[in-house]
Amino acid sequence: MLLCQVAGWRLRAMHCVAVIFFLSACLMEGSSAFGPATTGPPLTKEQKCAVCETAVLEMHLDMREIDEGATVDLRNRLDPHGKRQGKEIPYHQSELKAVEMLEKVCSHLKDYSISNDEGPSKLVRHNARKEGDPVTLSNVSVDSGVSDRMNAYCGTLVGNYEDEITEMIMAGKDARTMFKSFCIKQSKVCKGQKREDAFAELYTEADSNEVKSDL
Repeated sequence: MLLCQVAGWRLRAMHCVAVIFFLSACLMEGSSAFGPATTGPPLTKEQKCAVCETAVLEMHLDMREIDEGATVDLRNRLDPHGKRQGKEIPYHQSELKAVEMLEKVCSHLKDYSISNDEGPSKLVRHNARKEGDPVTLSNVSVDSGVSDRMNAYCGTLVGNYEDEITEMIMAGKDARTMFKSFCIKQSKVCKGQKREDAFAELYTEADSNEVKSDL
């Protein structure tokens, strides 16, 4: 009986040591078992708006890379004659496309830094989206901790409005419309902030010259 009790104490002690070792390792690596550490000062309201703005921009850059001829086969039922029923729909109008875009959009934030330029906070890329794309390395402070906090905030923001964003993606809403709906009206993270047009590169020159007083 005594041997059993001693064995039980040893097992519990070994378990406690293992847990302490695991937690210590997580702290030394600057992370936890539940995701990357996001220690440091919280993002400002302007920086949060810049995160939302950049997420919208990245979603639309992803849209540009979609093959317009790609389709999603929804013919997953058979009729009494063994013929598949349903239809094929354009991939860019599918929920699958929206889900795939939402899964990766926030990972782009790790390639951004906060610009030190005067004026409203804006994010600039320090890692190219693809080879040959421009990056900004001047007047920025590349900080992995800040990038992690922006990524974490983006995940929370997108997660809270996943259904609304999915509807806009499937409906083919343009970047400016999505920014106004998602970042200003729904989440209100950019409400009342005066910002430059971050989406000019997505539009023709004529579109970019229109007045956008509510941005």
